Amino acid sequence: MAIITDDKRLGWIVSTRPKVQGIDIGKGGEALTDNTYGIEVEFCTHDSVIFAFTHVVAGGFDIIGTDPWKLESDSGNVFELVTPPLRFGAIDEAYAFKDQLVAMLRASIQSAQTQGVNAITLDDWTKQFAPKLVELLNAHINMGQLKLEPVALKAVDYSSWKEVGEALNVGNVDDGINIPAALLRHKLCRTDWDSYTPGIILARCSKFWSEGYASQMNLPMTLSGYFLYMMYKTHDKTYSQHVREQNELHGEKDGQKITAWYWRHVLLQAWCRYQRALKQEPPARKLFSPDTVARSALLYLVVGKLLTGALAELGEAPQLALQQMAWDAGSTRAIDADEPEVIHGDWASYHSALKDLTGIWLKASLLDVMRTQNLQTYTWAVTELPGVLGRPEVWEDALLNWKGMDRIKAMGSTLEWTDLEDFAEPARRRVLCEKITQVAGSLAARLEQLDPDKPGPPDLPDEKERPFLDRRNTPPWEARYDTLLPPIPPRENTRNEFTYLIEHRNH
Repeated sequence: MAIITDDKRLGWIVSTRPKVQGIDIGKGGEALTDNTYGIEVEFCTHDSVIFAFTHVVAGGFDIIGTDPWKLESDSGNVFELVTPPLRFGAIDEAYAFKDQLVAMLRASIQSAQTQGVNAITLDDWTKQFAPKLVELLNAHINMGQLKLEPVALKAVDYSSWKEVGEALNVGNVDDGINIPAALLRHKLCRTDWDSYTPGIILARCSKFWSEGYASQMNLPMTLSGYFLYMMYKTHDKTYSQHVREQNELHGEKDGQKITAWYWRHVLLQAWCRYQRALKQEPPARKLFSPDTVARSALLYLVVGKLLTGALAELGEAPQLALQQMAWDAGSTRAIDADEPEVIHGDWASYHSALKDLTGIWLKASLLDVMRTQNLQTYTWAVTELPGVLGRPEVWEDALLNWKGMDRIKAMGSTLEWTDLEDFAEPARRRVLCEKITQVAGSLAARLEQLDPDKPGPPDLPDEKERPFLDRRNTPPWEARYDTLLPPIPPRENTRNEFTYLIEHRNH
């Protein structure tokens, strides 16, 4: 049976989950032994005008035996708990720990009571939660799953007045916050700052009211492992059947699922068309053989980079301009998609949404990934891809001629579509299609400049040279350059291949 099939109503689909000898794909990612996992859980809403600024570290847990656990602000007046990298023997053990951590966090807020009110101060919350966290860690250590020596709580640390003040900047401005109130409150709290952060009130997470939380898992994968996992996720029988039969869908979960289904299949349509341009037939099982899977994986990454890079070209600079206008005006009313002074202002929200298109975000630069493949794969990319990347018909077919969106529109669903709703209109998709074609041309020109015989070392610039949303030194095919990380050198548990940090979003 073919792995890729041309379905009459859905276009190219993954009809069979691909399997490659030596690469183990489990639930949640590539199942590498003794791998590291980083967990992020948004679990509560807070009442602080200061920490309405995003990505501001309020404090955390100093646990002997691990790196610090951070409590960080995110959009929508929420706090998230960010773990340090934790090493587990197996992927299912890591996800079991995550599930228990999420359950503890939800219960710690939803069961909290202070003077008859379902809320709690940050200080009281940390005093109650910290011992339970240490107990959870030691339980998994004692079972031999978490690869640490027994741990103990050293202290609960809160960020200093100076550290928080430095984070109240234009890059962390979020829609709807009160900028002058936050800045003044911070100034007024200088003399009694030690009591401010502990006194913040935490309550049920209103941003994700139905479930009370949102979570992410970060884990390294090889390039081939990432590709096979994406094929595993694209093999979505449930939502393919919904689209095939045009069933009505409802609610937030269905909205997320159908959004991911759409974008994963857009990438698949483009990947298949590029394969044909390279004289390969998508149903051919040899595209998933141990000898060729790395090429298929690299082409898939290129396709994904072209899509998100184009969205970044359209959205990142306008978002930064809007945040700067909000900062200068002291009001986030300036963050308005109809702001006439900002070109492409209606694309600004995709500076963040682009990471959520497929639910999986690979945090490495394309050229770094290419340079850390074997020489045959690198040489193939440099010599073969420039001749096909600039073909506009690839993306015209994937975004304009493929009928996936038309079928979704005809389903009559009531959904919280997030980013997908915008692309129901062909004009929107055409703008994106044209931008992708431009980005593809830029990438083809860059590949032609490379030496096909000498990859050279990875060269991702230092993070200080990649400011948030600043695209002046960003390659057109890269999105959210500030989030990218260097490749991870080969280890025994990675088949002696480089790995790349993968952000698994939306639980």
